Amino acid sequence: MLRTIVSAALVACTIAASPALAQSGARKAPRPAQQDFAAGQPGTPREPAILLTVTMQETYDGRMLFAPDQITVKLGQQVKFQLPNLGQLEHQFVIGSVEENARARAQGVSGKMANGTTVAPATTGDLLWRFTKPGQFEFGSLLPGQYEAGMKGTITVE
Repeated sequence: MLRTIVSAALVACTIAASPALAQSGARKAPRPAQQDFAAGQPGTPREPAILLTVTMQETYDGRMLFAPDQITVKLGQQVKFQLPNLGQLEHQFVIGSVEENARARAQGVSGKMANGTTVAPATTGDLLWRFTKPGQFEFGSLLPGQYEAGMKGTITVE
């Protein structure tokens, strides 16, 4: 009887551990092909990056903003954006062309984004990004009403 209980417990533990073991193996799998956006692509964690801090906040008069709201980077440069949310609301930091961000706002962006992140109030998020195309791009919070309240900025890639 005891042998049966022990055997059943071992089988149950093995079954319960299987998803965790499978998941840990999945983390070591090769990354899928990079998705390209107008402003570049997600960065590569093991490669060097410059660190840029962009704060997110609301003002007493209802405006929302990023500081700084104008950034210049070099073509090919990988940037790790450190994103402290000093406000009381959740905000996003999404990189794209004006057209990409307008489409995303119209569709309603939620969940995980390759070209952005959502940051809870009083926390700090980050985004690793490689700028592979020259030009002028934007970053913004695409949550309802935030872009219109001023939560946007410009990235120039030279």
